Amino acid sequence: MFNDIQLNLIQSTIPVEEENEIVNNLINGETDKVLLSDFGKYILTIPVSPEAEQKLNGKDVPGYISIQTEHYINDFSGDKEEAEFNILCLAIACLNATIQNSFTGPLVEIKIKDLIPFNESLDETEIKKSILKDLSIDAEEIFHLMPDPIYILLAISLLKYLEEIKTNLITFPWWYARCLFLQQRMLENYSGTLNEKIINNMNKVLEIIPDMTDNLYTRYYIELGIIYHFYGKDQDAYNLFKKAQEKSNFKWEVTGALGKRTKFQQENIPQLVIMAESDATKDEVEIDDNVSEMSSATSFVVKDKEPENDEKKATKPETLDLNDEVLLENIAFEKNENENEKSDPKKDNLRTIDQCLLLAFCLNVKNTNPMHGITNEQMSPYVNRVLANPNNWMVHTMGLLLRSRLESTKTRTMERGVLQLQALVDQIVCLDSTAGERLEYFYSIIIPPKWELERELADRFVKLGVVLTALEIYERLEMWEQVIGCYQAAEKNDKAEAIVREQLEHEPESPKFWCLLGQIKNDPEYYIKAWELSGHHYARAMRSLGAYYYKKLDYANCVDAYKKALKINPLFEGSWFILGCASMNIEDWDTAIEAWNRVISLESDHGEAWNNLASVYSKKKEKRKAWKAFKEAIKHRYDSPRIWMNYLYASVDLGEFNEAIKAMTQIVDQLYQKEPKNAVDIEILEIIVNSISRDIKDCNGGLIDSEKVENLLDHITSKIANNLEIFKICGNYWIWKKDYRKALDYKLKAYRITLHDPNLLNDTTIFEKTATLAIELVEDYQNYGSKNLENGEPVLRDWIYQSKMILRTLIGRTKSVYEGTLHHDMLRDKLKEIQTIERESR
Repeated sequence: MFNDIQLNLIQSTIPVEEENEIVNNLINGETDKVLLSDFGKYILTIPVSPEAEQKLNGKDVPGYISIQTEHYINDFSGDKEEAEFNILCLAIACLNATIQNSFTGPLVEIKIKDLIPFNESLDETEIKKSILKDLSIDAEEIFHLMPDPIYILLAISLLKYLEEIKTNLITFPWWYARCLFLQQRMLENYSGTLNEKIINNMNKVLEIIPDMTDNLYTRYYIELGIIYHFYGKDQDAYNLFKKAQEKSNFKWEVTGALGKRTKFQQENIPQLVIMAESDATKDEVEIDDNVSEMSSATSFVVKDKEPENDEKKATKPETLDLNDEVLLENIAFEKNENENEKSDPKKDNLRTIDQCLLLAFCLNVKNTNPMHGITNEQMSPYVNRVLANPNNWMVHTMGLLLRSRLESTKTRTMERGVLQLQALVDQIVCLDSTAGERLEYFYSIIIPPKWELERELADRFVKLGVVLTALEIYERLEMWEQVIGCYQAAEKNDKAEAIVREQLEHEPESPKFWCLLGQIKNDPEYYIKAWELSGHHYARAMRSLGAYYYKKLDYANCVDAYKKALKINPLFEGSWFILGCASMNIEDWDTAIEAWNRVISLESDHGEAWNNLASVYSKKKEKRKAWKAFKEAIKHRYDSPRIWMNYLYASVDLGEFNEAIKAMTQIVDQLYQKEPKNAVDIEILEIIVNSISRDIKDCNGGLIDSEKVENLLDHITSKIANNLEIFKICGNYWIWKKDYRKALDYKLKAYRITLHDPNLLNDTTIFEKTATLAIELVEDYQNYGSKNLENGEPVLRDWIYQSKMILRTLIGRTKSVYEGTLHHDMLRDKLKEIQTIERESR
């Protein structure tokens, strides 16, 4: 009976066949009606036993809820599934209250004392501290000024009870995952415990509901993708967004269209745009191409929807104009000859869920590219496409937030970006949009809580140099770490210390403030004290201590500290990275391998981690594992010649000669202009060439491909034309190939490099080297010059003449300095030998 209603509730669509007042209240954002309903009061407001009252007096909210819900289930006269569904709805109402008060607005006005009957003798501040402590997990804390944190604690407690009784409600794991992810988003840092629970519950959804509608699948994959995005699993997130796109049958592509950006631009030039089209057959929402205002929540129904009156339509969030004297408000796209056909990619409206998808893909662009102007240009078309059609208050808000972030990097748009962010902060208390509309797509976007938006605004002010305004915001939000950062940046450490010590007077056992004091004083004793005060649970203390030891090059203590921190919270990629580096410095290879594997598990495309893992395997003589890790490293750091060199050495060591050739080619391309001396490892090149000339087998028992070697040699010599050893190797290779003409050409090039050395007459070593090369070259002329090519022509018809010229030139050029020396006499003797051959051949 409740399955269809549950699925309606997940999608925020009003059920038609089964009218349900509670569901209608939730979807319409009438949170207070559910909280103050009869069953809401039974569970939340009226203690059912002295034991329940005792739990409340002890500020044990989860214990109180457990007793209350158990009594409610036992006393319920109807079907047990209905009772469980009512508990689920109450939990959702508490979630909605949390979201409204912290993320979206409008605020839920119910006073907590009217909802939960705490003893009047209890201090409200102490109650809140107890609630915040219950919400803390893995020693990570909830923002202490969060409004009414009891709502999220009530939601967690209600859902946890349903979990304990093993409810059969099909959407329970989905809602539980939503709830836990909401808790995670309000913590200061990642929680490994929550991460595991969230993913496990989302995985259960597909087990329980294997055959969902396309609309449900779309929402599911977007939400799961956002979770992976939040935890930095960008490739997994992208794959899930693609699945959502497939289920939605949403067509889009990044392309170019002619248009103008400035008011004075004369010619249309290509602009990066998104061409997108929703599937008109999907029934999530009726699409009106002429929509200019947002439709209210009650218009988003599955079927039999009644049209809204114009006066009921909610306005969109405040969208500030650019008002720039140069830039146009929006790109002006070129019109085609047919006036009805525009190349404007924004001519058709999109389904709101597809707009969520575009924003998700936009975030993926940000996370998978370095932050610079090109990335911003890539992201802008996604945002602009969504902002073109304001279909939903919060989705439009998310688009405005992303645009504000992009505009903060450009001089002409920076002011609008800051003002727009301020407007988004202020709109939470605004009543222009219904709660139902704001809640409808909340889980399909990742809007930050209000205090995070305000901190972001303060961060912007700091970058603009408006530090006093930023300080006011930080101090009002009691974000002491940012306050201290401002004073430290201004070199006012005394003021920063005074603030921390003042806070310690109020909270003398706060590990966080002792850590901040340690940061200011650069004293590890404060970190140790924070660790002890927390009962060895405050991971940040050990992370800070580990960082301190690392800077001091005390790697053993650094490793010990990070191990303790990561045992509590293993989701800190940066901590694993430093642990890996420190472990390598003390040759603790097993710890290093674990650390680098953890970094890779958290960020699979971390090229430096793959490289370091490979280096550790090399140290352990696990050559094949090292080679595979280096191969992964170059996928993600393709432009790093250092990693390519590591891969080159590993490939040669294993006999992976084809991969070695590929690596050497890349190194040459990346270094021949910047560091030509380091572009070719002569020893390795010689090994590769000798492997073919000596019929050395590769790792698979096959012979190296001579064509690849020749291409490599040609590639190198086309880039580097002044390396003696390279030309010698080329010459020897072509002698082996019996292409004597090409071989002699390379030998001559090698000789000419030393002949033209400016220190030839000043450095005996250079002269002796040049003389040796000249004699070797002449001997090669003797050995191969008279041989015949396939067409019957000699390799070098005038080899005798060429030999005499080489020897006479060098003898004459060096006579004034080196006459009478051993090598000079050797040149003369060789010249006489050639002259004798010449006479005898006549």
